[in-house]
Amino acid sequence: MPPGPSDAGMKGVLFSAVLPLLGASAGYYQLLAGVKKAKAEVPGCDGDISKYTAVSSIMLAVCAVYGFVGAFVISTDLVKEPALPENSAFAAGLVNGLASAISALGQGYFASKAVEAGARQASAFVAFVLILIYIEAFALYGLVDSLVIGGIALESQVDIHPGTVMPFTSVFLLATLGGVVGSAVSGYAIMEIIPMRPDLAMKSMIPVVFNGVTGIYGLINGVVDTQPWPPTGNDWAAGLLYLLSSLGLSYYGYTCVKALLGPHRFIEIIGKLTLSQSVGLAGLIYGLLKHSKVIEVTYGPVSLVASGLQQHQAEAFVALLLFLVPLGAALCAVALRRRQTPLEASLLAS
Repeated sequence: MPPGPSDAGMKGVLFSAVLPLLGASAGYYQLLAGVKKAKAEVPGCDGDISKYTAVSSIMLAVCAVYGFVGAFVISTDLVKEPALPENSAFAAGLVNGLASAISALGQGYFASKAVEAGARQASAFVAFVLILIYIEAFALYGLVDSLVIGGIALESQVDIHPGTVMPFTSVFLLATLGGVVGSAVSGYAIMEIIPMRPDLAMKSMIPVVFNGVTGIYGLINGVVDTQPWPPTGNDWAAGLLYLLSSLGLSYYGYTCVKALLGPHRFIEIIGKLTLSQSVGLAGLIYGLLKHSKVIEVTYGPVSLVASGLQQHQAEAFVALLLFLVPLGAALCAVALRRRQTPLEASLLAS
């Protein structure tokens, strides 16, 4: 249950500052354990994995910095005149702190599993950095959502109801949790196959991209919920759909990346990932439709179509693009892959 108005603001500052630091510390501990294991299994790899350790350490430090930035902004707004409302400060700190902590834990898990692959295959470094960036992005999303919450609450001087804090923040945080888990698990599978098939590194990034899209769905939903202010948290079930989508992407991401080692599996893999991603898109649509009912109550009787689509047509269009663009790119890659050159046709004919 959210704390009362007397201490809610300072607890928001504490969550924003401490949770990312704890997450980064735990992530660094996982990284060191992975480095120790890699050195034991691949003798003489110290020089090969030093760059992996350095990049991972920097990324984990950035997560902690995001937490301190959010805590500084919230603490500054709490002493302003007029001050940031207490429960809104708690919500902003909770979002920023948990998002950065979850991202740091995901980075630590992924990096601990990836350093061994880096020791065995030098070309794995590019894929390693890209996956870390995708996982790191969830911490940045948390900072953005936190700043939006604090800015709107400070401007309006209307506080969130204490019972609304958890349902409101859970939408974004569940999307973040699912996206980080899916990206880390899929990234682990990618780093496992790269020593055997370095040529599959970029093609196998598709599950990580899909998980990143789910995180953006959560960010869009979280920002949309701030208008009108204060939020009601009536679309909390959208967070469960985001989490369910990412769990499906985690399972299919891991198994499908391994399946890339076999021939003619790419189209099947895209179909399974698209099916899982559609659950996240359904969550965003559900969130927008539930939000439209809030607009009806706040601004008077307007039609569901006008409030759900016209009020949020930009967000809905961006979400649709985020769903269709990776799918279209993958299908184009498949089409180009299957197109035979004259040389290939002559070789097959002979």
